[in-house]
Amino acid sequence: MMIETLYLIAIFAIGLLVSVEDSRKGVIKNSRLTLLMVFFTVYFAVNFGAFAPQASAFLTNLVLSVALGVALWLFGLWPSGDAKLFIVLCVMLPPSLLVSSTSPLSDIMINAFVPLFFFYFFSTTLRSGRKRVRESLKKAFEPYRVILIGISYLGMAWLINLPLKALGISTPVAFILILFVVVEIFYRVKRLNLEYLFVAAAILRLVFDYKTVYDLGFILPMMLTVLVFIVFRFFFLDLAFSGNTRAVKLAELKPGMKLAEGITEKDGKYEKNRILLLTLYDLLHGGTTERFIHSISDEGLTEEEIKKIQGLAHSKKLGFDDILVHLSVPFALFLFVGFFLTVLMNGSFVPFLRTLLFG
Repeated sequence: MMIETLYLIAIFAIGLLVSVEDSRKGVIKNSRLTLLMVFFTVYFAVNFGAFAPQASAFLTNLVLSVALGVALWLFGLWPSGDAKLFIVLCVMLPPSLLVSSTSPLSDIMINAFVPLFFFYFFSTTLRSGRKRVRESLKKAFEPYRVILIGISYLGMAWLINLPLKALGISTPVAFILILFVVVEIFYRVKRLNLEYLFVAAAILRLVFDYKTVYDLGFILPMMLTVLVFIVFRFFFLDLAFSGNTRAVKLAELKPGMKLAEGITEKDGKYEKNRILLLTLYDLLHGGTTERFIHSISDEGLTEEEIKKIQGLAHSKKLGFDDILVHLSVPFALFLFVGFFLTVLMNGSFVPFLRTLLFG
């Protein structure tokens, strides 16, 4: 018990340091992650007897956390430093959680991303103003888009839930995240016409799984999940783009800045376009990834890229003199919040919140 208390205190202390550095500089140092792993190695060695019976659960949690962390990084949802921190924290969960929780990975995802979502949802909404909020809502709930999302949920949910149930993951939050990842994988691996795929899967489900589909116990959660997906993926991300970016003069660009607009060249003409993950609507209509004259990695602009952009501006080849850059998002703080909520609640905080609100 004493070693676990010291272990958690050490993680808390390093978590404060990492969160402050991430907030101020937008960087998670590898040395901090190495220090966390040193503490875990010592803790693992001392408590090997507790980990040994849960070897299968531990390895499953490790593989899934690596797969999800890397996938979200590849799809641009967070920088590589946050992906590595997420994997490390998932691995560092005490062995008691491997016993009490059916899905530690799902629990830490919920405990980290739900507070993150609500924090940025309300802060971004308040900063954006009524007109911008109305425009984003109108865009998000375009009727054709809602129909396409409903079809994709009906068809893809059936296919996705089969492996999720086998892995013991059944939370809506995990499903929404995995639905988004699956859509991105289909788009990037093969340029399929996803409309046909989703419609075909939906028809098959109506034929073979009709008892579930026509049950209110399925319809109501389906409507809620689709609503959450649309609000997050289309309304919130669109609103967050304007609320978490700022215009910077091309002459004032600095190394490490992450562009929110990309510069493209076509037939000798240059223009800037928003860098935002392709929406499902765009994917279903053959959207293509832009080819920028600079990188869009999480390390930000390099000295060479800045010189190239400023050189084009100086020679008056660009029709603009400023560009949007991303404000830093301190994911680290919320990842540590998710870790400690998972430890304190012995899993997801949702059952506790449900009990608190509804008895």
